[in-house]
Amino acid sequence: MSDSSTLFMHDGLVQQDIQASHTATVYMFGGSVQQNIQATNSAIVTIDGGSVLNEVQILKGATVTLNSGSIAGINGSRDSSFYIYGGSISTGIVATDRTYVEIYGGSIGTALNVEDDAFVYIYGGDFSVDGGATLLPDGYYLSAAGPVLTLEGVLKDGSPFSTVYDMTLITYGDIFLTVISVPDVVDMSQVNAISTLTDEGYTGGTITEQYNGIVAAGSVISQNPVAGTTATPGSAVDLIVSIGPCLLLYDTNDDCVIDIKDIANIASVWLIDCNITPTNAACI
Repeated sequence: MSDSSTLFMHDGLVQQDIQASHTATVYMFGGSVQQNIQATNSAIVTIDGGSVLNEVQILKGATVTLNSGSIAGINGSRDSSFYIYGGSISTGIVATDRTYVEIYGGSIGTALNVEDDAFVYIYGGDFSVDGGATLLPDGYYLSAAGPVLTLEGVLKDGSPFSTVYDMTLITYGDIFLTVISVPDVVDMSQVNAISTLTDEGYTGGTITEQYNGIVAAGSVISQNPVAGTTATPGSAVDLIVSIGPCLLLYDTNDDCVIDIKDIANIASVWLIDCNITPTNAACI
């Protein structure tokens, strides 16, 4: 069905897919769809009852509203939207490619998967104890209320992480996570490092200056958290910044301290026999 056509389903059995596109509208009040409901190109699907034994699949700006009834799963991509006020979703939700999801109620089964610039806002609903949320690179998740939820993800470098939240103890807006890793700002100038952190959603934290004969003055020697780890956007990244070499006499390793390491380095030069090793740098 397409081009502004409308389908009302109150009961009965549909053994094939229901396909809606080009501003078509589907209203489901009862009955059973044995396969999928597929909505694309700004189609609208409203489910107020009945059951879909497979997925509701939407893309290209289509919209699905679930008020009651049961469906196996929702799979959305390419600027589609889900609004969930009730009902049950047995296997969970997959949202990708700029999909927008709002969950106000209902029961979400196995998992919530978010990736590729999709957004999910949770204002209520019942998540299964064994379920959770999975975010892949560039997925976003904003939680508002609910029970214990396990948030698992994969960073851009492929490393996994897992965090458990007691959703009953937080209020709207308390958690906003995006699955990105802390950028590598080592060897950047302090100005560029802070700019890079800001662009990635972090802030510059404590700046500690340290002598260093290798890293140029004004550049970052190290950072904490280190690059590649997960940190909540808005959190601070501490930097150690070089102020150049110490230039202390007999400080052979530029740590601005004369210690046993320097004595050993100096002694190793004194003990060189240039008749045996005439090409050694100390003999030239």
